[in-house]
Amino acid sequence: MKALVTGVTGFVGKVVLEELLRRSEELRLEKVYVLIRPGRKGHSPQERFEKEVAASPCFSKLPRGWEQKVTVVAGELSETGCALSLRDRGEMTAELTHIFNVAASVEFDLPLEVAARSNIASSLNVLEFAKACPQLERLIGVSTAYVTPHRENNGPIEEKPVPLPRPAREIYQQILSGRFDTQALLKETGHPNTYTLTKCLAEHLLLENRGTLPFSLVRPSIVSACWSQPFAGWIDSRAAFAGFVSLIGAGYLRAVVADYDTKLDIVPCDVVADCILRAAVEPLPADGSVRIVHAVAGKDQSCNIRENIAIIEGYFRRYPVARFSHLRYVGPNSLRFKLRHWQWHLGPGKAAALWFKFKRKERARKQIERLTGQLHYLNTGFPYFTHCSFDFRSSMPISDPKFRKYDYIENVCRGVYTNLMHKKESEVVFAGRRHRPEEKDLRWARGRARGNWAIRSAAYLARKVLRRSADSITFDRGAFEQARQTIPADTLLLIVPTHRSYLDFILCSYLFFAYPELGVPIPHIAAAQEFGKIPLLGRLIKQTQAFYVQRGLGKENPELTRQIHDLVRRRQALEFFIEGTRSRSRQPLTPRRGILKCLQATGQACTLLPVSISYDRVPEEATFGRELAGETKPKMRLGALLAWLLRVVRGEIRLGRIHVACGRPIALNRHSDLNLIGAAAMAQLQQGLVATDHHLRAFAERQEPVGFEVSELRARLEARSAQVLESPLKREDRIPTSLLPTLNYQWSHHFFAEALALLPENPAVRHHVARNDFGGFAQRVPKPEALAEEVVQLIVFGLFEGVCRDYFAAADWLSRQGPELKLGSAGTLLKEIPDAHLPHLEDCLEDLAQRQVLAKTPGGEWAWGPNAAELNRYREACRWPEKSTGLAVAG
Repeated sequence: MKALVTGVTGFVGKVVLEELLRRSEELRLEKVYVLIRPGRKGHSPQERFEKEVAASPCFSKLPRGWEQKVTVVAGELSETGCALSLRDRGEMTAELTHIFNVAASVEFDLPLEVAARSNIASSLNVLEFAKACPQLERLIGVSTAYVTPHRENNGPIEEKPVPLPRPAREIYQQILSGRFDTQALLKETGHPNTYTLTKCLAEHLLLENRGTLPFSLVRPSIVSACWSQPFAGWIDSRAAFAGFVSLIGAGYLRAVVADYDTKLDIVPCDVVADCILRAAVEPLPADGSVRIVHAVAGKDQSCNIRENIAIIEGYFRRYPVARFSHLRYVGPNSLRFKLRHWQWHLGPGKAAALWFKFKRKERARKQIERLTGQLHYLNTGFPYFTHCSFDFRSSMPISDPKFRKYDYIENVCRGVYTNLMHKKESEVVFAGRRHRPEEKDLRWARGRARGNWAIRSAAYLARKVLRRSADSITFDRGAFEQARQTIPADTLLLIVPTHRSYLDFILCSYLFFAYPELGVPIPHIAAAQEFGKIPLLGRLIKQTQAFYVQRGLGKENPELTRQIHDLVRRRQALEFFIEGTRSRSRQPLTPRRGILKCLQATGQACTLLPVSISYDRVPEEATFGRELAGETKPKMRLGALLAWLLRVVRGEIRLGRIHVACGRPIALNRHSDLNLIGAAAMAQLQQGLVATDHHLRAFAERQEPVGFEVSELRARLEARSAQVLESPLKREDRIPTSLLPTLNYQWSHHFFAEALALLPENPAVRHHVARNDFGGFAQRVPKPEALAEEVVQLIVFGLFEGVCRDYFAAADWLSRQGPELKLGSAGTLLKEIPDAHLPHLEDCLEDLAQRQVLAKTPGGEWAWGPNAAELNRYREACRWPEKSTGLAVAG
């Protein structure tokens, strides 16, 4: 097969081209010509192909180099001879076996002469070109199922030519002469708009003029997002049904002219593409007539408007965009509609446009006018379709036994949300400045399905504080829903979050309070005993379902055991931090087993739900900075909290982006190995961490002047399946230098395998990786070409050169000490090496203790161990490689 495809810059055309290329072996496809006209801004057809077609995600699953089968030719279908050059025309007429004419103008309100030029003249020009191709096996024209006007009796619509009141040639000549009345012609033929009329005329004229040319005609109904190919939900056009979905979903369309009981025949684009290819290869009727195929869903597989609206609103309430999704009026084009249309659409749009004009914000004014125009167009161009059900019959019905109409409409919503609105289901905003709630804070807090007075009051306060301090707080809703479905109903639920901030105590409870439909109870939280000693606040926290625990006893705590056994007996969900204390450096901490032991002793089957909370910046940033500089941890005081809240009120706190992710549930029973349970929980927590471009920018700027762009780092992370989020923080939102290394713990684990491959014998690298790899990232096998990349080597240098420098500095200082070494702590060592990062020094001492170079005295000080003589060798092995080794070129 050697084929020509027109209309590849459009939605259907892209999917047809992708289907051809993906099935090229089956179709014996050798070459594809694509006819593209020059762009309005001077872009050549080749440039348009590269920018609008080849760069589209539609082709992302094709094997590399697929473009080599595609030849771009310049042309204009509405011009005589399709405006082809003599060279292109000669080459294609000699080679083509199939022509797929997918190009069309699908606007309903085009002037009749313009629509005729786009849909009739272009089709006839393609027909004339096809007649000149001696090798041609099939011409496939794409029309619309709505060429047949709606029948009053709702009778079946067969795959046959549509009768016209007079010859199509006569009507077309009348249009060409300019002596016509558009409304009179539409009334005469029964068509609702110039699009369906010109498509109907084009069909007749093609049938009359084809001669003996082998010809198939495909009539799609309302084409929308793909069902499965190239991937579920793919769409890049807001036309037709997608326009309704996007505007209802975004909360802008509040009133629509429609009949609830009307069925809309929404067909997946990949089903249409499959029909087009089948029409190209399946035999024509034996009598030589044209084969007409309806590419439709069919009446039985079509939802009515009531069902469509319910699915759209349900989806966008779970995944909100701008405003609350709610259609307030569905009905006839009555005075009531006109009032609502003005109240909710036209009036606010015109007022906003005038305001932006007054403020001289032209871009915003044009956006508002465009939105208002879209709302008006949907209610003037589509009432015919939203009031008439069509019973299309098809010889090529949807063949996938898994196809379900309700699932498909949900699929369309997901496609619009992802591909047109450029949102992610894994990033649903639930708090912060960018959250657009349906209800006011007090009404929302009082109206939630569960929670006592203290929980409701805390949620009310938290909503306001989070709005003032954070830009957006998002969560991976799909992951929570999927996890909840897999948790057995008879097990006790244990929420296990990461612990990077005191805000962690609030976020999980707030999320489950705000979204009771997730099916996760508001948990009882194990809080440090110090909280209970704070005046007033300690008692209030206890009322929000917290209980206080004393950690670090080294033995069973009878009071903790009693409390947990009581909660288990009452079947209460629990929340506790498996890392124990907060990680001031964002470094993952070794899991604690105390609460796990208490739970296991009850004999109750439990399920751990790991929850990873990632921060741009943490509220305790200043405190952590002082601790990392060697100061002692301050005691919890009410005054410090009130001072921080005052700064929030003043707008002085900018936390940026916070994200909450859910890992896979982990079963715990009386026979479970608690070491394995703790390791599995930490693995899920680390795998759920996300990076933001704030973290990456802070890292990249430290590598200057020999460095790389943030986009390069992001691309390498995403290639390793890491999730990178957009951050609102800018360059001016800097954090203290002592905290910069802590941001790396959000994402550095994705390069552990590369670090070990490039520096396999360096003990600092090996220990740092072993100490911080809970998710098995070091087990990955890096590709040789990735290790050779200069950017990857620069990243490894940026992440590990400081680690090696600090380990070396610690070992070097120790090597200069006498035989009576007595070192109090890593904090003491930091005073001797003030430029070092405290966690690196702590880890180095731990590594030396494991190697028995150091040992702890009964008084808790560091002294020489039995292998002290190995220190010098260890020190030299920790050195960063010399420049001659290759990797150190970055340094």
